[in-house]
Amino acid sequence: MALTWRHFSSLRLGSCSAALCVSRSFPPDYRLVTGLPHHLEHFAIFLLVGLLFGLGYPYRYLVQGVGLLLFAATVELVQVWVPGRHARISDLVASVLGLLVGLGLASISVRLARRGQRDG
Repeated sequence: MALTWRHFSSLRLGSCSAALCVSRSFPPDYRLVTGLPHHLEHFAIFLLVGLLFGLGYPYRYLVQGVGLLLFAATVELVQVWVPGRHARISDLVASVLGLLVGLGLASISVRLARRGQRDG
């Protein structure tokens, strides 16, 4: 069986999600700092997760949206128990917006690819 872009995305999304969970549960002194503004960092990280899920499992966007919303809320909630970390609604909003944009970009990409295959 040949590896396709979908298989590649499916393999990577598990790794990306696990890395996100682990990185968000570190105390602030051990956290990777990107230099981006705080909310842009949340948006960008979750955009990547949404994009990977959307490309890895196309046409399941509603289920993914609900599942990823719960994932983002869980990642934010876990921070309540990490010393020096804080769960914030504004962080959750930035994360969810990133997920939605990522899923939207994936949906557009999949539709354009299908159209190109059909036309070409």
